[in-house]
Amino acid sequence: MNAKMTPLAVLTAQLTPTPDGWQQLLPKGEFRSRDGSPTDVAHWFLDEAIASRLIDLVRNLKQDVLVDYEHESWFKAKQGKEAGAVLAAGWFNADEMRWFDDEQRQGLFIKPRWTPKAYEHIKNGEFAFLSAVFPYDEQGIPLEIRMAALTNDPGVTGMQRLAVLSANLPTPTQENGRMDLLKQLLAKLGIEIAEGAEPTDEQTQQAKDALDALINGKKDAEEQVATLSAKATQVDLSQYVPKATYDAMASQVAVLSAQSTETQIEQMVTQARNDGRAMKAEEDYLKAFGKQQGVAALSAMLDSRPKIAALSAQQTTQVAATKAEKGTAVLSAADKEAAKLLGISEQDYAKELEAK
Repeated sequence: MNAKMTPLAVLTAQLTPTPDGWQQLLPKGEFRSRDGSPTDVAHWFLDEAIASRLIDLVRNLKQDVLVDYEHESWFKAKQGKEAGAVLAAGWFNADEMRWFDDEQRQGLFIKPRWTPKAYEHIKNGEFAFLSAVFPYDEQGIPLEIRMAALTNDPGVTGMQRLAVLSANLPTPTQENGRMDLLKQLLAKLGIEIAEGAEPTDEQTQQAKDALDALINGKKDAEEQVATLSAKATQVDLSQYVPKATYDAMASQVAVLSAQSTETQIEQMVTQARNDGRAMKAEEDYLKAFGKQQGVAALSAMLDSRPKIAALSAQQTTQVAATKAEKGTAVLSAADKEAAKLLGISEQDYAKELEAK
C-alpha cells in the first residue's frame, strides 16, 4: 500500500514526568483523536503484537526516527517542500521503544534523546505534548511509525501524559555525571559498559546478582561471628585456665615432684641403713640410682637385700674401739660377723669403722 492510498494519522499526547524517561506514543486498545478522527474507520487499534511489529520496522530502518517541532517536516513534505531545514527536537530508535501493560502504563512508549534546545523548551513548559504520525490500514491498525513531534495542539484524549518536566528531567551534564558514576559502580562489580552505551538487561541482572552475593556474604559473616560469640559466652570458665597459669602451675608441680622424689630417696636410703640393708659407703650410689631409675626401682633393690643386725647396730650404738700396735681397730664378735657377711677382710672392715 503506497503513501497516497494509505491514510495518515497525527496523534498527540501530553508530556508528563516519569522517573525513567519513557513517554507514551500510542495507547493500548481502541482509541480515537479528540477531533473525531478517524472518520474512514471505526477507530484505531493497538495491541502488543502490533506494537512489536512497529518496533521491528523501526529496527529494520537502521536509523533514528525524528522528533521535530509541530510536525514541521510532515507539513513540508505534504506541501512538496524540502525538509532539510527542519530542526530536530530529538531522536529515538528501536531500542528506545517498548510495550508496557501494567497499572501505571499501557501502550507503546518511546524514550527520546532530546536536543539541548528541546530539553530547555520542555523544561520551561513551552511544549506540553508529544504527537505521533503513523499510516494505518482499513481496520485502523497502525502500519509504521513515521515520526513524532513536540506540539502544543493535543490530538488524543485518554492517553497518559508523557514524561518530561524540569523537576524530573536532569540536565545533560547531570545525566552524564550519573552515567559515569553508574559505570564506575558497575565496574567495581566486574561489569564493563561500552563508551556511550547504557547497561543492558543482562548486565543489570549481573549487577543485581553481584550485589545480592555481597549482601548474602556479609550476612553469613555476621551470623558466623554471632554464633562464635554465643558459644564463647556459653563456655564454663571453671573448666578452663589460662595457658600462662597452666604453664606456671605445671612448672611448680615439676619442682615439687622432684623435691618429693629426693625426699623419698633420702628416707629410703636412711631406712635401709637403719635396717642393716645398706652401708654408709653406699649412700651416694643408692641416691644416684634412685634419681636415675626411680623410687620404685630403688625400693625393689633394697627390699631384696637381707637385714644384717650388725650393720643395724652400728647405726644406733657407738662401738668403742682401740687401736692395736699395728694401728688396726679391735673388732667385736659382731663386727667380725658383719665383715664375713659382707665378704671383706676384718682389716678392711676395721678401716671402715675408723673412717666413721
